[in-house]
Amino acid sequence: MGSHGDGAEQMKWALGNAANQASGLVETLPDMAKNLAVGNSARAGLLAALLAQENFTGGEHPLEGQFGFCHVMGQVPDLNCLTHQLGESWELAANAYKPYPTGVVLHPVIDACLQLRAEHAVDASLIEHIAVRGNPLLGERADRPAPRNGRDASLSVQHCCAIAFCEGAAGLRQFTDAAVGRADAAALRQRVSLMRDVGVGVEEAFVEVRMQSGAVLTKHVPHLRGSLQCPMSDAELEAKFTDQAGLAAPGIDAQRCIDQLWQLESLPAVAPLIDLLTLKKAA
Repeated sequence: MGSHGDGAEQMKWALGNAANQASGLVETLPDMAKNLAVGNSARAGLLAALLAQENFTGGEHPLEGQFGFCHVMGQVPDLNCLTHQLGESWELAANAYKPYPTGVVLHPVIDACLQLRAEHAVDASLIEHIAVRGNPLLGERADRPAPRNGRDASLSVQHCCAIAFCEGAAGLRQFTDAAVGRADAAALRQRVSLMRDVGVGVEEAFVEVRMQSGAVLTKHVPHLRGSLQCPMSDAELEAKFTDQAGLAAPGIDAQRCIDQLWQLESLPAVAPLIDLLTLKKAA
């Protein structure tokens, strides 16, 4: 097998990658397998449709059958929901865009830290302590005071607080291995405490910052930015796209892509847009 890790460790990873693709497992957070499952589910859906288009059979009752998906994955499935408002109600419409590349339970915490930094011109080096109070799920998913790398950091409430105050941002660049290794961020992570409170909603957070001067700054975020209650603006979505394109596909014309994407429903064909979004190889 490859040069990274020994055979036993790679076999463990292979099992994890396979198991995660079967249904998606919280156990794989924050490993690479988590992203593999999300990306592969979209690809698998497209593959399933293309196979059916070519008359590749998939069973007569794949969902509701005695040994179909619903009965295998749940004890008493509600089969009526399969057809209730079919073609009228779309779950996708209840989804929202994430402003930060982290677990969603961390978003209200990041919101609070960024707002406090902006409102009070907080100098991160003068922070004595940061106290976070959030839903128990926040602790279950993101209590990682010593993240090993950028992937760990994306599920670390300690890193999210520290980097938000140190840099005043929480984009992809703030969750790299280099960002984790910053001395100022590492020091501030050690001064973050987390309290789990069943009375706090998943999309909610309380943050209290005690400065070395004795000043105490507080912020309550009732609804995370990017939620249906507090959606990202068009300008924020464009800024996120431009930032990510600059990292993942620096050769594309981000603004032209944005202009085309806003007109997606009226485009006569999507091929020109796909071409714009495709990073060209150097000749």
